[in-house]
Amino acid sequence: MRRNKVSLPRFNLELSKGRKPSSIFLVYRYGKDAQGNEIKIKWSTTKKCLPSHWDKIMRRPVISVTFPGGVKKASELYEALDQIEMEAKRIAKADPAISVDDFKKKLDIFCGFALPEISNIPTLPEYFKTYIAKQNWDYRTVQKFEGIKTKLEEFSSDQRYKLTFDNITQEWAKHFTLWMEANGVASPNTQSKIFQVIKQVMSDAAEQTIVIDGELVPYHSNKHFKKFSTKRVDTTKHFLTLGELEKLWSYDLSSDKSKEVVRDYFLIMCYTGLRISDVLSLDKTNFFKDVDGSEFIRLYTFKGRNVKKDNEVVIPVLPELKKIMDKYEYVLPEPLSEQKHNEYIKQIVKAAGIERIEQHKTSDKKGTTTTVDIHEKISNHSGRYTFINFMLNDYSINPHELMKITGQSLKVLMGYERGKKEENAKKVLQKIKPRFDIIRNIG
Repeated sequence: MRRNKVSLPRFNLELSKGRKPSSIFLVYRYGKDAQGNEIKIKWSTTKKCLPSHWDKIMRRPVISVTFPGGVKKASELYEALDQIEMEAKRIAKADPAISVDDFKKKLDIFCGFALPEISNIPTLPEYFKTYIAKQNWDYRTVQKFEGIKTKLEEFSSDQRYKLTFDNITQEWAKHFTLWMEANGVASPNTQSKIFQVIKQVMSDAAEQTIVIDGELVPYHSNKHFKKFSTKRVDTTKHFLTLGELEKLWSYDLSSDKSKEVVRDYFLIMCYTGLRISDVLSLDKTNFFKDVDGSEFIRLYTFKGRNVKKDNEVVIPVLPELKKIMDKYEYVLPEPLSEQKHNEYIKQIVKAAGIERIEQHKTSDKKGTTTTVDIHEKISNHSGRYTFINFMLNDYSINPHELMKITGQSLKVLMGYERGKKEENAKKVLQKIKPRFDIIRNIG
């Protein structure tokens, strides 16, 4: 029995004489008319290729160093044709009965050869601006979202791909991932965060409506974005030990007040688990004592202000923290910039003689492991890592108790934990050993 073949878009090279580049045409039999005749579109991509650099079987340029402009230019042409093919299939799937003229018009608009028809529905990057404006965010969160918006705009311009809501498909996500890798965003963890933000904005846009031809319709009904995912890679979290914290506190910085301030702010983060943004907001009003004189910090964390039902944390004041607060009489000095804090704390840790070589697992897809000196990886956020790890591993605090102190979910909290398995096994043995002794005595 003869099978029905599914027609796919293909690219043909226009016949030409000599060694001149030939025009590349898209040819696509995408449907049939009322009489059962095939409907075929032949559309010029405006792109050209030398016949000697054209693969007649793959119907793509041959990627080689002999290609005019080298491998990079060949790859760019290859990718551009892939994008056009993807868009042609999307158009045909969305409207199988579309006329040849309308099909060509949509391809012209997609490639930027013609202006799109006026529409009140924004593109995805345009809606990013609206979404950001609706929020009451910290400037760092705004910067993160604006950075992703810029990435989308750069992709759209570079690939000549209009990012309408309907264009955000799983196939697009694959191409966007490849584009990110080629443009300096190779970390799967960073890519994962970017897709999480895109899903967040797309989800919000799906709830917005607009009147078109007298009907109230949503901005989009696209469901593809819900399946976007990039597998995260576990990376090494670097932190200091309790002994190293004591060494850092004892290190004399009286001759360099700027670095002394940075060191003390870092230690506050280590002994509270607070982020730098929350430490900067600490003042006397955040400290209180209970009836037996024990001191605590009560704070509403900034990061969870708009996304958590309860962003209050209550933190016990450790003796080491008490020393620092007494030093400043509970009025912390003016901080340096966050950039300077991150820069100086590396220098201070090294100068204090805290030298420890550690394995460092990177966030690339291969999970490459290298060795680094601990000071190279210490930053403001290492304070939070340090607090969580010594609370769990040195003080044996229950994770469910600790999550109420850090304000994190259990899943996020345990993602910070990097205790040694051998040490953990020894502690577990010490806990269950008395039970073994009881059983032996009974026996």
